Amino acid sequence: MKRTAIYTVLLLILFSAVFLIYGNLQKPVRVNAEKITRRELLVTVTATSTGTIKTDNEVKITTERPGKIRKVLVDEGDIVNRESPIAELTTDEIEIKLDQVRARLESVKLQAREKARYIKYLKKDIDAQIKETEAVLKDSRSRFNRYKELFHKGYVSGITFDTRKKERDVAEASYRRAAARRSQLDAEREAFNALKEKIKETEARDELTRLDYNRSFITSPIDGVITALPVKVGETLARGAPVATVSDTANLHIEAPVDEADAAKVSKGQEVRIIMDAYPDKVFYGTVSAISPVVLGKRLESKTFRVKVDFKNHPPMLKLGMSADVEIIVGKVRDSLIVPTQSIMEVKGKRYVYMISDNKARYREVQTGLYNWNFTEVGSGLKDGDVIVTNPDTPGLKDGVSVVYKKEQ
Repeated sequence: MKRTAIYTVLLLILFSAVFLIYGNLQKPVRVNAEKITRRELLVTVTATSTGTIKTDNEVKITTERPGKIRKVLVDEGDIVNRESPIAELTTDEIEIKLDQVRARLESVKLQAREKARYIKYLKKDIDAQIKETEAVLKDSRSRFNRYKELFHKGYVSGITFDTRKKERDVAEASYRRAAARRSQLDAEREAFNALKEKIKETEARDELTRLDYNRSFITSPIDGVITALPVKVGETLARGAPVATVSDTANLHIEAPVDEADAAKVSKGQEVRIIMDAYPDKVFYGTVSAISPVVLGKRLESKTFRVKVDFKNHPPMLKLGMSADVEIIVGKVRDSLIVPTQSIMEVKGKRYVYMISDNKARYREVQTGLYNWNFTEVGSGLKDGDVIVTNPDTPGLKDGVSVVYKKEQ
């Protein structure tokens, strides 16, 4: 009896072991699989966070003179054209100053006109007097010389000679007095020139005052959209205070941060894939147009540099501040065997995949090329149409194991 019981137990153990071994050998491992094909592979660098739509041309409008806001003529979001009015400053004090300067200018101009008329009259009078005294002097000198000769010959008396001499002396004195009046004319001309300089000075002051007056009317220097309006009516502003920001929406771009580890991969001119929340079902394309030379980020933070991306196909109704995900295409291969990156295993520096043949997983070494997070190029080890396991970390999966699978494509 005892021996029979022992045999029975041994047989049960043997049957259990055989059952377990047979069951394990026969039960296939369930895996995910994919049939590989030749296609295009894009190697991309993805921005570390969402990019932002910005403009190539943004103008911050500031006051060119101090003053109080009298009117605000736009609202944030308004579309404006070049020279469109934005706001006005009060002009009461400037208008008073402008009237004073213009009155002073008219007064000086009037003085100058009167001085010019007087100079013209004075010159005419002096010229006539000089001409007259010069003629008298010439005549008196001629008579004096003639009588002098007659006096020496004894034909005329000394009294007559002295009379002619006195006439000549009087004529010379009259001529000198007339000629001396030229200095008066010069002085008047200097006074006139001083008035002309005063006119220029007053005109310059008038121009500056009118310029200040014109600066009271603040306009947009470009076509665009009001994206900031930090002022309100009644507010007193200093010179250079911000009034509004106008952004040109005709030429928009994306700015996005890229990890410093990818700096060597990114260059100007590379193509960019753009996906926007506003157009989730459409992919737009752009080009890297600028790369910041500065890496940003504090210690213990991830450091990034900014790239500027210009659109190739401008989306309709694009708005400043919209978000966009960008992928910079740093490499591209066409008509190559492509496998999911997650299907590749690396062991001792070599790369392997599980290829499914006759419903069994076969360990297959592969040579890889370009890759991204999702897909990897395979240069050798596989062929078009092979089926591979896409989840090689499945428990129980090893070389030669039977598998069941559902093709992912």
